[in-house]
Amino acid sequence: MLLLRELFNEPKRKDEGSLLEAKQAIVQFCRKIGNPASSPGKNNGDPKLIEQERWAMGLIDALEELEQSIYASEKYRHRIKLSAVEHMNEEERVNYRTYLYFYKNAFIRVFSLLDKLGYFMNEYLGVHTERVKPRFSYFTVLREMREKKYEPELSAELDRLKEKYEIALKRLREQRNFEIHSINYELLNDSISGRGKFDPLRRVEDLERNYFDILQALEMATSSLTTVFSYCARKSVMDQRRNRRS
Repeated sequence: MLLLRELFNEPKRKDEGSLLEAKQAIVQFCRKIGNPASSPGKNNGDPKLIEQERWAMGLIDALEELEQSIYASEKYRHRIKLSAVEHMNEEERVNYRTYLYFYKNAFIRVFSLLDKLGYFMNEYLGVHTERVKPRFSYFTVLREMREKKYEPELSAELDRLKEKYEIALKRLREQRNFEIHSINYELLNDSISGRGKFDPLRRVEDLERNYFDILQALEMATSSLTTVFSYCARKSVMDQRRNRRS
């Protein structure tokens, strides 16, 4: 995996805080579904366990890619000093375009990671969201769990996290949808406000708010991962004990 910190001649990131907790929860889950004393990958060749572990470890990669995209966008954000693109020289425009590249990559990856988590939950917990909606998102899985009163402890905590970060996620979702289905997300504010009809300058969007929102999304993602995999690890242990008694 490309370590973006190398682009800035910086050492590899040291995991800590919620990022470390999420990764530890995933690794612990992988140990629980196989031999609890083993490392990930020691699951005796069971195809179902191999698939569950593959999805779980893939979420660590997705989390890494999201965090690195946020980090790189923030490095380039600090190089942007002007509020209008037309006032920038060539170097400043390159910095702005590079910032946009990594920031767009970050907000797209937020929802990609969450949808992958939703798929894992749907499969591991047997939610069967596909019976209601063949192409479903993480938030569709949450709704199904809530309406079916399925795994209520987990469902309630994930809903609490969704509500806690709802405002930031709503803005990011709007940016993601505009970027994917319309023109470029940086034209979003002009499109909504009509400012572009009167102002010949292409204004730089609110970079401070963007950074706040994407950090909120990262916190929501890491907290959700920790919650899901801690819960599923406990469930795995209880299921194994139940199977041994039966």
